[in-house]
Amino acid sequence: MLIPREKKFYVISLVSAFQLCFWNCEAYDGDLITSSADLPPAIFAFLNTAADSQYVIISSSLAAEERPSQSLDTEYRRLRQAKVTMEDAGERLVFNKPYEVERFFEKYRYFVFAAARNAHPGTTYHLRVEIPEKGVFTASTTAPGNFEILVPNSVDTIDVFHPLEIRTSISERAAGYRVTLWSHVVDSTDFKLGRRNEVKPVWARSYRYFKAAENPIGVTTHYLRYYYDNPDKRDITLLQLTLSVEALDAPAWLSREIYVDSTLSTVGGNNSGEEFRLEAVSFSNIEGGRGVMTAITTKMIPLLFPPNRK
Repeated sequence: MLIPREKKFYVISLVSAFQLCFWNCEAYDGDLITSSADLPPAIFAFLNTAADSQYVIISSSLAAEERPSQSLDTEYRRLRQAKVTMEDAGERLVFNKPYEVERFFEKYRYFVFAAARNAHPGTTYHLRVEIPEKGVFTASTTAPGNFEILVPNSVDTIDVFHPLEIRTSISERAAGYRVTLWSHVVDSTDFKLGRRNEVKPVWARSYRYFKAAENPIGVTTHYLRYYYDNPDKRDITLLQLTLSVEALDAPAWLSREIYVDSTLSTVGGNNSGEEFRLEAVSFSNIEGGRGVMTAITTKMIPLLFPPNRK
């Protein structure tokens, strides 16, 4: 099944996070695992209150050197038949037939189960995944509570030459926050020099993490002055600026904290320190399996910026 174009950006973001996840398992007496073929599948569930669809990603745990085509075909057949459901206090949601995503340069697939539904702040969700010949896998998590962005105000013009102060009301049950500045930019330099046939606006981002505190959130640096100082003398136009603040549940914060400290991407949105990486023998909240289920409460506001370069 092909992924609709309007879903591609969100799915690609999730798959990018998923591709950085690694897992293993510990053998113990009475249930000794002798081959990666015996490993349970990897399951990653991503809930976000800002999204109109929620996603569950399932992948085989077969190691790279143990992927004979026949074994993978059998594994894929099982994963395609997975029954994925999710419940909250008042509704039971069944996920649709999965999209199949083939990893670049490898004949290896992820299965993305999607459901057109909003997630709600402060709500507890229970995941159940049943896979033929593999078993039943479950997980639960609660989306952090609702909150508001207090500073900056969307009607104020921000100072792009200094760090940005960000304050919010408190999100109950949040273990931490991720602050992201999204810059929608056009770089016409290569087009005018004849190196490209067309100009396409792109999104770049800078982001930083903050632990939950009594008075969130703090001050974050950014690369916005780059567009005004323009040290490379490029023909760059800043079209739109958006601030997002995400309250992360404990699974999202722990799985990220194990891997990397708070980080800031470089110009162009280089995401060298991704959010949801799992190192070996690290955090997992999938009962009977490996992976993570997370729920994030997100607030977004547009920001005004100086119209002219300095």
